[in-house]
Amino acid sequence: MKPLNKSLRVCFFAGVKDKDLLDLMQWYKEDIQILKELGFEVAIATNWREIPWNAALYFAWWPTKGILPLIKAKIMRKPIIIVAGGSEVVRQRDLKYGFSNSSIIKRAIIIFCLKHTDRILSISDAATKEILALVPNCKVETVYLSVDTATFTPNDNDKKNIIFTISHLNRENIHRKRIKEIIKAIPYVVKDFPEVKFVIAGRKLEGFEELEYEVERLSIQKFVSFPGKISNDEKVEYFRKSLIYLQPTLHEGFGLAIAEAMSCGVPVITTKVGAVPEVVDEAGIYVNPNEPLEIANAIKELLSNSEKRKKLGRLARERIVNKFSFDIRKRKILEIIQEVLGK
Repeated sequence: MKPLNKSLRVCFFAGVKDKDLLDLMQWYKEDIQILKELGFEVAIATNWREIPWNAALYFAWWPTKGILPLIKAKIMRKPIIIVAGGSEVVRQRDLKYGFSNSSIIKRAIIIFCLKHTDRILSISDAATKEILALVPNCKVETVYLSVDTATFTPNDNDKKNIIFTISHLNRENIHRKRIKEIIKAIPYVVKDFPEVKFVIAGRKLEGFEELEYEVERLSIQKFVSFPGKISNDEKVEYFRKSLIYLQPTLHEGFGLAIAEAMSCGVPVITTKVGAVPEVVDEAGIYVNPNEPLEIANAIKELLSNSEKRKKLGRLARERIVNKFSFDIRKRKILEIIQEVLGK
């Protein structure tokens, strides 16, 4: 393997409208940090004009967004790496997004990028299978997302009676992460555990009013709160205070919030779909995301068994540290950049 010239300029292209939004996306921040720690001069771009012509390597997130740096990379005969998350390549039809629910033009762009990029970084084996189903001979490799295990740490001395969930509260995520089913499970739980509080954090977007209506219909206002958008520090604190992290879901390309909760030593209740089993393995409980009673019974099982909660929390923390740390992703990205630049 050839030595890496770290003085090279790398263009990082993010799929956001402006650079101010980068702080909202942990996966962008971590990959930018990785490139900088590897010693590259990183030029961050969010539109065509900002993409430099003189980069030695282009690094982009999402095939649909990556078409822009791909064009410049091909014109300049420079390599490009594109990260493909499950949200664009998944073919599951019961979602409100994904390849199968995209327009013909968007699907054509995704296929073109998958075929012509020098290397595709898939965020999970589940996503890799979806990518290979679309373009069988493309150059794809699984490189898991990472968790800042030095920030997302346990604190068993600060536990409250909290069941925590975090998601953008728009119609797409409300549907995918079964937020209404969580709310419908609450009456079954508080009947036996009236001291618990369900905290559902995330930006209140279109469709949020449907959640408020459901809470009022079930008369469970005192058992649930919606703090809205929270900071990263607040998220860490909620994880640490929570007895359970709850995320029944129809699909996850990786499941970053699940992994962050696990890094904080919180047992998770989730669903065996997409990449979730790759992340959680045996360190959580799986439920049918469409059955509020089953969700409630899993919650009650953990609330009534502190030893099981603690055991799952320990297993969860160990799994994230050993398999999904920042250093592991950094090392894998370095290896792939060396291979791509070594052509």
